[in-house]
Amino acid sequence: MSNFRSSILTLAGVLLVIVLAGCDGQQMPQTGNPSNGEAIFSQAKPGAEDCGGTGKVRVRPCPVTITKKHSMPVVTVSGPNVTDSAFVETACTKKGICSLGQFLSNPLAYYVYPLAKCGKAAIYAYGYDSGGGTVGTGRLEVINKDC
Repeated sequence: MSNFRSSILTLAGVLLVIVLAGCDGQQMPQTGNPSNGEAIFSQAKPGAEDCGGTGKVRVRPCPVTITKKHSMPVVTVSGPNVTDSAFVETACTKKGICSLGQFLSNPLAYYVYPLAKCGKAAIYAYGYDSGGGTVGTGRLEVINKDC
């Protein structure tokens, strides 16, 4: 019986040494970078590419910049159960900064084209479900540098 207990204690000690050696006793990465778990959660946080909205409706990329080289960027409306969309673009059009065109083949994709004035404007996209109900609105900031 005493041999059995000493064998178990020896096995437990060996397993403990293996686990500690595998962990190398480190809790935080030495480089200062987030651990794998922290990196995964940090990607879930809203960032610069997320201009906000309601009902988890988003317009991406956001903000969108119009330049001479990128004169008609494409933006996409997305969200849970969003199958159709429409923009309320009065601020952009009234300021003379931009306007939008919807792709006929995709009710969630739009091209943004410049108007005469440089500047910034926020416009809002409504996201609709297949029954025509509003899921939410997504905010898009447009920056026109092509004037």
